[in-house]
Amino acid sequence: MSIFLLGLVLFVAIHCVRIAAPAFREAQIERFGDGGWKGIYTVLSLLGFAALIYGWSSARQESGLLYIPIDGLKIVNYLGMLIAFVLLVASQIPAGHIKAKTKHPMMIAVLVWSVGHLLSNGDTATELLIGVFLVRSIYG
Repeated sequence: MSIFLLGLVLFVAIHCVRIAAPAFREAQIERFGDGGWKGIYTVLSLLGFAALIYGWSSARQESGLLYIPIDGLKIVNYLGMLIAFVLLVASQIPAGHIKAKTKHPMMIAVLVWSVGHLLSNGDTATELLIGVFLVRSIYG
């Protein structure tokens, strides 16, 4: 569980630098250059993501069920995933109606994804992981 939590904190923390510590980010870009900062950012993100995946797989087996999800909520999750994928694609296209109306389609996609997965999963490790992404998408 500790590897999972370490990976989760590292992955989310590096993705919150722009919001939580913009001056720190600017100082690092000045110090290492734009490419250097992106390299550091990428390495830390990948390390956090790898620890997150490895830790989650073992933490999921160790942690118990928080609740037993209702079967019908899986269908709601599937429909939400369709919406999330459309929003995710819209976030990567330079211009379009969805991007113009929503302003941050990727954050909305993560929000829809996380709500759907919170409803359709019940184990503690998964709920913690998805709950952190939900909070991050709301905060972002």
